[in-house]
Amino acid sequence: MTVGGRSSSLLLSILVALLCLGRPGWGEDTPKKDAQAPLLHGAGKLVKEGELAGREFAHDATQVSKEAWAKAKEASAAAAEEVRRATREFWRDVLEEKARLRTKLRRENAELRARQAK
Repeated sequence: MTVGGRSSSLLLSILVALLCLGRPGWGEDTPKKDAQAPLLHGAGKLVKEGELAGREFAHDATQVSKEAWAKAKEASAAAAEEVRRATREFWRDVLEEKARLRTKLRRENAELRARQAK
């Protein structure tokens, strides 16, 4: 429905707004600045506690990560030392086997030369 080219819902909402503004005691329902002070103080206290908790959490997380890094480093160092030891043993065994093989081949060569000389 339109009244003078405007919808009735628009006119109704303007009427409701004007009635609310003109209502006696409307301003008394809004909280005063003094009443907000304890609420704001409490909110500020919550914010400070949250910041403190955040700092403590960050410190705890840092400490845990440092401890984890130290343990990983120790385990890594132990694993690296094990790899170095195994590598040294492997190459020592390879060199010993080459030395044995070389000695065996020299002996066989000497035997073959002795057979050919006869």
